[in-house]
Amino acid sequence: MNIQENIRRILREETNHIRTIVRRIPVDKAERMDEEFISILDQTSRSFQDGFKYGTNPEKLTLSNFKMVVLKSLMNVLRIRKYLPDDISWPILYKHYVDRIESRYNEIKK
Repeated sequence: MNIQENIRRILREETNHIRTIVRRIPVDKAERMDEEFISILDQTSRSFQDGFKYGTNPEKLTLSNFKMVVLKSLMNVLRIRKYLPDDISWPILYKHYVDRIESRYNEIKK
């Protein structure tokens, strides 16, 4: 690999922050990260949807709480804390998944 290819590879990694996590967790976990995210998002959506339906504690049904529940669950299932500290993994996961989480929250809130 020549220097130009090496620089290109590094620059691609710098702009795609999720690779920071994918590179550091085991391959099997990295391969199923999106599947796990979708599964967790579905489970969390159902619980929040029930909360809206039955009018349970509105303070727990906020968008920020929804984001936290989804991302913390993902971090726990993949055991990311074992490979990366929260201050690195949290912002990367947040940036990568925030649009999908917000979109789902808006759907279930209706």
